[in-house]
Amino acid sequence: MAGGKGSGPGINKFGGTDFSYWRLQINDYLHSKKLHQPLSGKKPEKMEDDDWQLLDRQVLGVIRLTLTKNVAHDVAEAKTTAEMMSILSDMYEKP
Repeated sequence: MAGGKGSGPGINKFGGTDFSYWRLQINDYLHSKKLHQPLSGKKPEKMEDDDWQLLDRQVLGVIRLTLTKNVAHDVAEAKTTAEMMSILSDMYEKP
């Protein structure tokens, strides 16, 4: 089940189908809000560690808002944005 509208970003909630389209939407949204850096998992050299950790946690939360409950449970243990996206990709991206 694809789910309904997500909270905040206006992205359909990802429920386990059409991962590539959901990822495209979340990437576009994060870039539009200048929140895309944590997707790479690489902290910019000029950014303080505390600022990076806060940004990464904020983006992690934004992405979780676009997941259905079942999918969110699959990535509940992820500590970083990059880790969560890697888990989702491994689980739902078609080869």
